[in-house]
Amino acid sequence: MILNRIALAADPERVGQGILNMIGSVTPAFWRGSDLQVDFAAFDTAAGVLRNISAIASVTLRVKAGQTQTDELMSKTIYAADLNPDLTLEQWKDGSSQHGSFSFLGSETNLNLASKAGLRLWMVLVATLTSGAEPVVLAAGWCQCQEANHEAGDPPSGYPDPIILPGPAGPPGIVNGIFSPFMCDAYVGGGAGNLDSLVTAGVALPKIIALVIGGVLEFHQLIASTSGDSPDGTVPIDYDAGTNTKIWIKQL
Repeated sequence: MILNRIALAADPERVGQGILNMIGSVTPAFWRGSDLQVDFAAFDTAAGVLRNISAIASVTLRVKAGQTQTDELMSKTIYAADLNPDLTLEQWKDGSSQHGSFSFLGSETNLNLASKAGLRLWMVLVATLTSGAEPVVLAAGWCQCQEANHEAGDPPSGYPDPIILPGPAGPPGIVNGIFSPFMCDAYVGGGAGNLDSLVTAGVALPKIIALVIGGVLEFHQLIASTSGDSPDGTVPIDYDAGTNTKIWIKQL
């Protein structure tokens, strides 16, 4: 029995209003490294009725690092044979059935939280139609992956390693057990004290750095991104759409 469950009330007309979870917290949330079941029902929220899904060929659930990020952390697709077009409102309310359901193993939810207690992620539910028309976004919004810390052991593969970076007094590193962060004057500017000046070409992912800016300690992660113009991060000056697609994203 899967106890880690999310139930999404999906309405394609709720653009920009988030994604509705009908269990517990309004924001969908799940434990890292635990089996997860995500159920959904397609709604016409304004009318208070279920939508007809007979024209849907498949539905895909994707979880990404952010609203503007392309990398998929989790993804699962179900097809028409897996859907229940005869779902009733009563069945949905009592939890006995749904239009469709996605199952993820603990190994699939074992995401890189960068040693944080939780991480906000972007969840999107999209349907393809039997007519071949453009896919329909049924729901999209923020979700949360939480660290339960339920067992001892190493973090999942992919946890970022520290990166050695140049600084005003030489490269920061471990000195007598003390980490020396990058002293940052500003995120952008291309100078020695700017985050965007750090060399990222050839640097393996994922990586995290600590920096001090305005007297405040921050942590930034270097991630892959196909967008060289991100409102959510800092674009390195050595960014290249063909050979070096990496940007810095502030984590804390």
